[in-house]
Amino acid sequence: YTKQEVNALLQMIGTSADRTFALITDVLNMSAIESGNFPLNLEPNDVTLLVQKSIEQYRILAQSKNILIQCHVPEHSLQAITDITALTQILDNLLSNALKYSPHGSTVQLSVLSEQLSTKKSAQKQIKYPHLPLTVHSWLLITVQDEGPGVTTEDMQRIFGKFNRLSAQPIDGEHSTGLGLAIVKKLVEAMNGRVWCENEFGASKSGAKFVVALPEIV
Repeated sequence: YTKQEVNALLQMIGTSADRTFALITDVLNMSAIESGNFPLNLEPNDVTLLVQKSIEQYRILAQSKNILIQCHVPEHSLQAITDITALTQILDNLLSNALKYSPHGSTVQLSVLSEQLSTKKSAQKQIKYPHLPLTVHSWLLITVQDEGPGVTTEDMQRIFGKFNRLSAQPIDGEHSTGLGLAIVKKLVEAMNGRVWCENEFGASKSGAKFVVALPEIV
């Protein structure tokens, strides 16, 4: 073998090892969550700070693909009862997916905002957010939106299922375990939150928009 061929083989072995490790990690996490052995330390946390930290971890990867991550968070703290490890994993999965399916030169938008749903004036918001129960008056909404191909109507029905492979393919052929979004849903619901996807499949620069809603501390 030439040096170039050896390097190519080593790269293939490394990629295969990374995929195996990711799959094992996701399977173990899913098993722990479903069996109740994924301990959550629920306490007040600054969600805006956690979001900003997660974005910084993906800056280099985004730059390597010429993708801009735009962060829209208020200057003041927004807090929710969360588990730091769980919320970090949720953000990691959503940001990782957004970068996988975003074309080079595109933009990924990540935002955090507070929504009040319990007053008469918020009737339009209640229609806008049908996934949210009115028993909780105030929600923190974390949104991650890419400019990829979006999600088909068929895929939307099973997007949070285990081992589901969707129609859209990662731009650079990255591997997916098929468990990331299922883990996101389990962890969000374990923190008394909700998660859903919005998009217009095939529309120019619309992409997929994932929304994580957590009960806000006010």
